[in-house]
Amino acid sequence: MSRTATAESTAEGLADALTRLRGEAPIGNRFYERMAAGRLTLDDVRGLIRVEAKAAAAEITAYSIGGFRHRHEIFMPLSEMAYSAWTKLPAMARALDLSEEHLDGPWKPETFSYPGYLCWTALHYDQADFGMALYADLERYQAGSRQIADGFRTVEFTVPDEVIEYYDSGVPDRLAEKALAFVQEGLDDGGNPVRACNAGRVMEEIVGQYWTAAISAHGPDDAGPDKKPA
Repeated sequence: MSRTATAESTAEGLADALTRLRGEAPIGNRFYERMAAGRLTLDDVRGLIRVEAKAAAAEITAYSIGGFRHRHEIFMPLSEMAYSAWTKLPAMARALDLSEEHLDGPWKPETFSYPGYLCWTALHYDQADFGMALYADLERYQAGSRQIADGFRTVEFTVPDEVIEYYDSGVPDRLAEKALAFVQEGLDDGGNPVRACNAGRVMEEIVGQYWTAAISAHGPDDAGPDKKPA
């Protein structure tokens, strides 16, 4: 059955809808907020790299699954991005005195929010839904990582250059734009724009949890909503 296109039934319209939703219900970056409050520690930075390792492993898997299911060119640059991240992790870990053993656990439930949701979307979502999740991930991670890189340059302790450069580099140019093109193809093929928008919003909230997971990955969780600075 044909459907008349409206702003909310195009990929760009859905991206605009996500922006409006963020204005109505903002999603914080608790890692950056902790940094801005002067409470960040080097252990928090180590926690960020540990969570990053789990994310990179999940991305390698999810993008391989996505490429198999959807046979689309976007999964080549996505996979290259994930493998590039994976290869940079050992140098960052060494710079932070993180052994391979300490890079892997212990973990908390929020640690797996992002890997779990990304792999679920790769396995079960249609092209439009998966595409909006990918777009939201790329956009919000880009914004958060650049913010964090800028903050690293202002903290009172030394953050290794490898770590700052990693977060400053963000995501490859135009990759989010390619994700929207992938979404549009899915919508043109009958994808549900309401469901796709919801998939994107959930991913944005998951990225928010990702930053929170970083500051609770190294020890007692003092990042919860009920906790106040001392």
